[in-house]
Amino acid sequence: MNDITFNEKEDGYNIVRKYAESDYTVLANLYKNIDNSATSELIQKFHEDDQNIPVWSFIETLSFGRFIELYNYYYGIYGGASYSSFLGSIKFLRNAAAHNTCLLNSMRRPYGIKINKNKHIMDCLDKSKKFTTSFKTKMENPVIHDFVVLLFVYCDVLNTSANRSMREKGMEEVRKLFFETMLRKQEYFKKNDVLVENYKFICQVINYLENCRNKQILKNN
Repeated sequence: MNDITFNEKEDGYNIVRKYAESDYTVLANLYKNIDNSATSELIQKFHEDDQNIPVWSFIETLSFGRFIELYNYYYGIYGGASYSSFLGSIKFLRNAAAHNTCLLNSMRRPYGIKINKNKHIMDCLDKSKKFTTSFKTKMENPVIHDFVVLLFVYCDVLNTSANRSMREKGMEEVRKLFFETMLRKQEYFKKNDVLVENYKFICQVINYLENCRNKQILKNN
């Protein structure tokens, strides 16, 4: 929304028209589920004048998958630095959390899927000189990889003067989870080398990101 606001070529309505024209199912599916949506009144307004839908209202009605489509569509047209390469990982974790998936089951080899590790994240970890080369193996695990991506993006997106207090609060909750809550029953897991080593790695990532709190290290890559 910030990039759209300062884009002189975009009024916030045109991008929705273009996106809807690129895929006729966008609005059709939105209208089809109008009675089951928490934003039904907003969708009804769109239905009455679908040529003048403001993007700031439109995104309130989209699923996360559709939001990613719109996001990528916008930057595909106008270019500029974006977080497009990270959103697939975030979508995976979001869906897993929404469906209460037991992610710990995928921590041990062989992993269920083979992933393409995010180059930007791998470069950041490598250039930091804070991690041993074993981090490359740990990042082959889809859950570890995607969670690290999420932490990086969260810290980077909220690295503005208006949002830093929110970021600090969020990272404090993450730190409490890993450095306090997860240690309460550590005797249950201390003999599980896979969990212990991955746990230590995530803790290192958290510490690293806290030391980089005043830097924006992703979007400009």
